Amino acid sequence: MATRGDMGTEAAAGLPEPGEDGTHVTFCHICEAVCGMVAQVSGGRIAKLGPDRDNPHSRGHICIKGPSMRDVVYDPDRLLRPMRRVGGPSEFEPVGWEEALADIAARLRAILDGPGSEAVAAYLGNPVFFNTLHWPVVFDFFARMKTGKLFGPNSQDHVSRMVANNLLYGDPLRMPLPDLADCDFLIIVGSNPLVSHGSMISAPRLREQLDAIAERGRIVVVDPRRTETAERFEHLSLRPDTDVWMLAAMVRTLFDEQLADLAFLDEHCVGWRALRDALAPITPALAAERCGLDEAAIVGLARDFAAVPRAVAYSRAGICRGRFSTLANLLLDALNMAGGKFCQPGGSMFGHALTTGSKLKGRPPDRLSRVGGLPSVISFLPGVAMPDELLEPGVDRVRALFMIAGNPVLSAPGGEALERALGGLDLFVACDLFVNESNKYADYILPTVTFLERAGATTLTFGNMLAPYLQYVRPVIEPQGDVRREDEIFGELSRRLFAATDVPVGEEILDGHIRIGAFGNAFGERPDGLTLDRLKRQPHGIMLESQSREERKRVGIKHADGKVHLWGDAIRDELARLHAFRDDGALRLFGRRHLMSINSWMHNVERLVRSQHPTLLIHPDDAAPRGIATGDRVVVANDYGAIEVEAELSEAVHRGSVCYPHGWGHDGGWRRANGAGGANVNLLSPTDPAAVEQLSGASLLDGIDVRVALAATPACPADGKGET
Repeated sequence: MATRGDMGTEAAAGLPEPGEDGTHVTFCHICEAVCGMVAQVSGGRIAKLGPDRDNPHSRGHICIKGPSMRDVVYDPDRLLRPMRRVGGPSEFEPVGWEEALADIAARLRAILDGPGSEAVAAYLGNPVFFNTLHWPVVFDFFARMKTGKLFGPNSQDHVSRMVANNLLYGDPLRMPLPDLADCDFLIIVGSNPLVSHGSMISAPRLREQLDAIAERGRIVVVDPRRTETAERFEHLSLRPDTDVWMLAAMVRTLFDEQLADLAFLDEHCVGWRALRDALAPITPALAAERCGLDEAAIVGLARDFAAVPRAVAYSRAGICRGRFSTLANLLLDALNMAGGKFCQPGGSMFGHALTTGSKLKGRPPDRLSRVGGLPSVISFLPGVAMPDELLEPGVDRVRALFMIAGNPVLSAPGGEALERALGGLDLFVACDLFVNESNKYADYILPTVTFLERAGATTLTFGNMLAPYLQYVRPVIEPQGDVRREDEIFGELSRRLFAATDVPVGEEILDGHIRIGAFGNAFGERPDGLTLDRLKRQPHGIMLESQSREERKRVGIKHADGKVHLWGDAIRDELARLHAFRDDGALRLFGRRHLMSINSWMHNVERLVRSQHPTLLIHPDDAAPRGIATGDRVVVANDYGAIEVEAELSEAVHRGSVCYPHGWGHDGGWRRANGAGGANVNLLSPTDPAAVEQLSGASLLDGIDVRVALAATPACPADGKGET
């Protein structure tokens, strides 16, 4: 597979070594945009981080978070030595690596020889997966232990999207992307790409692409809040967690008005007639009532979508964390199918496959949670099941936990129960940069490197890139203090526990995946193909020639018949559940994100947090009968908990809803974050396994029923659960 340019024209040999003074080429590992950066090093320290104007992928674009990583590297609260807990939460003392690893290995061996591997679990935070050269060693360690209880942020983010992918395409990890370059009409449902930089789309200059679409056509943003993206384009406001009704009615409209491309459906899809018939009861009038929309708006949007040949509907987290999130994602893709937009110019299409056919060594098989019977997806159990796995008595109760780059006390449901559970473990080992709200209960915190102190590659987001691009970078500086890379830590534990002599090497795995993939040299069979060594000779990265849409379709659809499956028992059952659901009309809480925030882990950076002030957005029509004004302290409560926050009246949110960002309410070992205010909104998320979507285990984080009242009003008292 050819590249756009000669791979040998620029040699990396002339670049400075890690820590040497000069200009170092790197990229930002914080989000999927993977924007190119350059670091100026002076005296062995990073003096400045800025955009890489020679990066062909981001072309000089970067947001404020990337350059702020310098503040993380040199944060005085950062952990630079291994720490051992000697008392209550956050009471640590320094310990040497040898002593820490020896004790961890001995205590873990006792658990494995006693209760066994079912008593061991791991929580892997989002940054783990951006560490593409090291996480194979982490997974290899858990595979040697036969650890099947893995947790992570998937169920708080996109697990329902993965389940929909599996139903539709036969692979949870293959998701169609919008062809923005050729699109004339874009519908964005539950996403704010001007803040998220796309999410599940790796497109760093996204604003330019959206503006180009709007100039030649139209963009409609469907969201309960007039987001930054909705403010720039067209906004259709609806009640939180009702997108599924709107999407169902739009698909029905295409069929009812003979706007569906039946020839296209016959060629690409199976089961579409069954889906069409099952959607008959969901009329536009019914959907309008459920969504708080005009019927004409739903019908008109469907007609307009069908009328534009180069059109596509795109969604993200806003429809992934509701009561019917898998069905909503499936119906969004069904809209693209019925409109004849799948694998067509300007429509939806699969991304490029770098490592076709490769699998992560040792990934445990999918299973059900011990309590509630919720499914794991790509081996990860739902976050809502985590407290019970640690607390519920039984021979399989988790007694040892490894937590890497995670903070589920703030980022997942059941934070209070999880805190109780974390304090009662026989062994709790964390790998992180800071003492946070979760790992303050750890027996050991092992300090790890930032992405500026290790090598890296842009392989995580490759399949979601609109234009295929690869980059490998070396460390900018040497590791600070006495910190270690994750592959060093877990490789050493594998050697101590299992006498392992075959610990995988991340670069060897990556090189093999590149060689056997569509762009690789096939171990010499395609001499002009890519290898890791050739990639290293292009420090700014390389753009690769796009695969054809037909080739990406062939690779993307894993069903044996090569078709998209729009019907099955799971879809039938979810539609039956949807028909039976009744909305009680309560205020519905949903989330939002800020350009200068990334979950909970950058709130200790002054230049980022100083401009953020978490408030509860409430519509004036909902605030007036409750006597609430901007600046008032209010209690937000439901059957799961209560938080006290500051209110802000805003017409940007849909009537009948309130909006609050997640990741706040800090009480860890980071002083600036602790002083940033806010509350942990996830204390209001349902913790009963029966209250979440059974098909995916997705946490209910958008569309939570709540009560809101002035903090001093006895009508809605804080009950002590999560009170701040």
